Amino acid sequence: VAGSKQIVVSARDMTDAVVGSFEQMTYNGTPQTPNATVTIDGLIVTGKWSDVTNVGDTSTFTANGNFTGTIENVNVGMKNKDMSAGVSASGYSGVYDNAEHTISVTLSKDAEGATIMYGTTEGTYNLTDAPVYKEIGTYTVYYQVTKENCEPVTGNATVVILAKELAE
Repeated sequence: VAGSKQIVVSARDMTDAVVGSFEQMTYNGTPQTPNATVTIDGLIVTGKWSDVTNVGDTSTFTANGNFTGTIENVNVGMKNKDMSAGVSASGYSGVYDNAEHTISVTLSKDAEGATIMYGTTEGTYNLTDAPVYKEIGTYTVYYQVTKENCEPVTGNATVVILAKELAE
């Protein structure tokens, strides 16, 4: 056609792009694709975020279509999983019997494979085994359950050793 011109449209570089807030994600053990809007000068940038699996993983946004470039190593704010439903504890209550007694912490569901630490003071979990008690008294044992990508669970249970009544 006489008098026509060829126009070339180049993909826009997204060097000054702005990342919006990420939709909330909670750790579930499988790769997840983050979702946040990327804009530049009021335009929504088309592209894709790389998958993340663990809390603390970062994602890279790769532009496509009318845009070019990447935004690398963005923390998407994945939340730790709540494993508290899989943690239960029980104490002991009984009459003095010259035997050692302690608490029991049981892990199931999402808490399986977690680490349990114990302590005799709330907030201090420096024992790998629950302390045992043999003498008459009331003893509180504190525990903390931890597992990667999960919220820590803390609690306590009591060991009560009662005096034996003497027979008349």
